[in-house]
Amino acid sequence: MKTPHSSHLDFQGFQIHHLEWQGQKPALFMLHGWLDHAWSFSCLAEHLPNCLLAWDARGHGQSDWVSAESFYHFQDYLWDLHLWLLQHSPEQPVILLGHSMGGMIASYYAAAFPERVKALINLEGWIVPDSPADSSPDRQRLWIEQRLQGKPFRPLANLEAASQRLQQQDSRLKPEQARLLAEHGTVSHPEGLVWRHDPRHRMRTPQPFRLDQALASWKRIQCPVLLAYGLESDALKLPDFQQRLQTFGTQAEIISLADAGHNLHIHQPEQLAAAIQTWLKQNKLLNA
Repeated sequence: MKTPHSSHLDFQGFQIHHLEWQGQKPALFMLHGWLDHAWSFSCLAEHLPNCLLAWDARGHGQSDWVSAESFYHFQDYLWDLHLWLLQHSPEQPVILLGHSMGGMIASYYAAAFPERVKALINLEGWIVPDSPADSSPDRQRLWIEQRLQGKPFRPLANLEAASQRLQQQDSRLKPEQARLLAEHGTVSHPEGLVWRHDPRHRMRTPQPFRLDQALASWKRIQCPVLLAYGLESDALKLPDFQQRLQTFGTQAEIISLADAGHNLHIHQPEQLAAAIQTWLKQNKLLNA
């Protein structure tokens, strides 16, 4: 297995953990999903020749947690992404690859800063169900009540228990994949292990996801876009699935992967890597 270089970057006093797999141009900047971490791209990295840079988003993996009086708001990820890109590519636009929450972050950033993104690879980063506007008061009440109560982790006995938990959540994970994710996704605790991510991520956020806002952003994306989803994913159950894909415009290519669910980059990494390389070549992005 390829071994990435691990380091921490200073984002104005906030430490963000970062992995880098050496390789050829163009570099891909990779953003993981909710409750995940940078190592989730290790399977895909085995099959991509590119230089790959992956972060642990704030409150995930080995990155810093926000202070007790703060919380995790979606716009903070856009701020962090902007600082990350300024450190690594201050002058040249980049290629972003995001999975799930990471795909959502990358898409919103590409809409807000089209001059900074030359291509976007979005792996099911468009599947959050719509929430009605009138849900806001209830969400805000629940958010406050959950913050007052706290949501501490229940310790896991050992690494095997952590691996089994991941496989219960995703039955398509191979044992070795689950173990790798568990190794890098847990930390020692007096009673065994706990997940590395901040448990506050499991709280209901005060701001509902509004599809109309998302559609307005996706329409603003100007660069080539590759949209990929698994044929066994729950994303296909969305009543507005096709509308979401079509909103990305004619510059978007859409692919589906057989025998893959939401975590398609783990379920079918070789198939996905080949599709990415073909797409990069078709859009004259290789060695760019």
